[in-house]
Amino acid sequence: MNSYYQRLIPIVAYARTNNLDTSSSFSGSINEQFESINCWAKFNKCKVVAEYADKCVSGFHKQPPALSTLVHDFNYGLLDASYIVVCGFNRITGCMEVYEWFQSETIYLGVSLISLSESCSYSPNLANQEMTSLNTFLATTDKK
Repeated sequence: MNSYYQRLIPIVAYARTNNLDTSSSFSGSINEQFESINCWAKFNKCKVVAEYADKCVSGFHKQPPALSTLVHDFNYGLLDASYIVVCGFNRITGCMEVYEWFQSETIYLGVSLISLSESCSYSPNLANQEMTSLNTFLATTDKK
């Protein structure tokens, strides 16, 4: 195998839409979100090893099915990646109960969340800065 591909960093992609009409959505359709994540991955020498999508699932849903499956798969060793990549934190932070659960799970698993819209220049080597960015995002959102 080519040594370039052996060095790719494995990542997991997660996408979510609220409804079928994504024409006014900042994040776009499921396919558009995955295209953006794959483009970012290629640029940052990463490889998407799995994709999870919650189509037509409100951000306030208490248990987004695909997000729950993603965490389950990490917990049972079915995924070998250190990063979960989303187009925007709002794909996960709509419901604070879900976000707090997700955050505790990712901390336990040692997995970092990367958001493309909140930090386009992010590279996988800067995971701690991403969590700081997420906490800043949440703090400003809570005040609104």
